[in-house]
Order: sequence, then C-alpha cells, then structure tokens
Amino acid sequence: MAAFRPEIWLERYVQYTRESPLIANVAVANYSNEVKGSPRKGDHVIVPGFTLGAPIFITEGTATFSSVTDVSKTITLNVEIGHAVAWNASDELLNAPGYVDAVIKQAAYRIGVRQNLEILGHATGSDVGLAISGSAVTDARLLQGAAHLDDQDAPLEDRYAVVTSLQYNDIRGISTFTSADFNPQTATNNQRIVGNVRGFNVVQRPKTEFVLVNSGSDNPRNGLLLAKGALGFAEAPKLPRIVPVGGAFRDAIEVMSLFGVTRLLPAQMVQLFTPG
Repeated sequence: MAAFRPEIWLERYVQYTRESPLIANVAVANYSNEVKGSPRKGDHVIVPGFTLGAPIFITEGTATFSSVTDVSKTITLNVEIGHAVAWNASDELLNAPGYVDAVIKQAAYRIGVRQNLEILGHATGSDVGLAISGSAVTDARLLQGAAHLDDQDAPLEDRYAVVTSLQYNDIRGISTFTSADFNPQTATNNQRIVGNVRGFNVVQRPKTEFVLVNSGSDNPRNGLLLAKGALGFAEAPKLPRIVPVGGAFRDAIEVMSLFGVTRLLPAQMVQLFTPG
C-alpha cells in the first residue's frame, strides 16, 4: 500500500466538521479549540465562569465586600466514536483529494449524527428550565419559551429552536411566519421556508437524533429551544489510521473522535414535546 498520510485525512475531517451544520457548530457553545495536546478518554476541558454577589454600597470606614463565586464547569471527553471505511481501491487513490474528501464527508456525517444524539440527550425534561407539552408547535408555545429565556437573562442573539421535521412543518403552518400577509417576501420567493421565529434560529434534524431526549423513542415531536451557551461541547479528533480487516478488503481507514458534552446553563433550555 502507498504511504498513508494521516495528517491529510485529519485536516479534511476538521475542515468538514467545523463547516457542517451539525448542532455542535450551530446551537451550542463549542470549546474544541480549548482542547490541548493529545487528550485521552476521561480528560477535561474547563469552562471558566463566576457569579457576583449582591452589590455593596460602600460608605467611609466600612470594609464590606461583594462576593465572587466560581461556577466553572467541566466538559469531560468521555465519548469515543469512530467510522471505518473498507479499502479496496488502487494505492494511488489513498491520499488523492477527491477520494479523501468522499470518505471523510461520510465519516464526519456519521460521527456528527452520534454527537447530535449526545448533545440532545443532555436536554431531557428533568434537566431543562421548562418543559412545554402539546400536540404541535404553536406560536403561543414559542412565545412561552422565549419569555422563559428572557426571565433567565439569556442573550437575545444566538437562540435556537432544534426541531424534528414534523415540528418544522408545524412552524411552517403558522401563518404569522409564512403568510404573505405578514411576510411579503414569501410571496416573492414562492417558498415556505422558516429561518427565524420569535428570535429562535430554526435547526431541523431527523427525529432519530432525538431518541435520548425521549427515553429511547423517536418521538416525531420532541424539540428544544435554547440559548447557545446552555450546552457546552468539545471534540478531539484522533489521527486516522489503517486497520487490517482481511477478506475481500485489504484494509480499512479508521476515523475516530473523542468528545464530550455538558450542561452549562440548563435553565436556558426549553423542551417542546408531545407526551406519551
């Protein structure tokens, strides 16, 4: 086999994962750049944070101070996932850009889906600030979620609605967002595409990525409203390698990722779900 150049494969993997519309890149705080060296499973990334005590009004001769509390959080790199592609092509293709890109895109997508599962699994009903039940996403429920985030002092920018395809169709059916009476551009574009509703940027994902949110069931209506800083994510992709497999295929190219997720501000998450 021709000389395998893992650094090329790793560079492409990082490029595709950073540019892809995965939840880790869009709707959560990504601390992957804070991962240093060659971490092992179980290593940590520290997310610094603090809170200030009540303001103190100073008068002459007093020595009273406001307190500062350390509320730093830890992201543990505890999930290891990989994707292997069997190799049965000519050696000349091993490091060819077109082939590398094709394989890495597939690997990055497969690993990204697993990362989405883990991210959404950290937003279950008992761990969010508010759970809103109902048979469909409505404007009233979106307003209720927005009001909750306002009460939690969540930033007005970088708020996201991560929803299933059925919930996305619910939103598309709300005339306030899609009717030309309210949005003249929809008539011009002849489209019913929703990008932002009540301050939430809409991210549509397959219902199968929400199974950890709903105790193993792929509930078609089980979405999430959140501020970007509510969840923290960090990834340390490993250097790809050649793995012997035998049989009809001589070898396999293995792409591995080590990552972790943690709740930073769980009160700034709202679950939208249908019970049962």
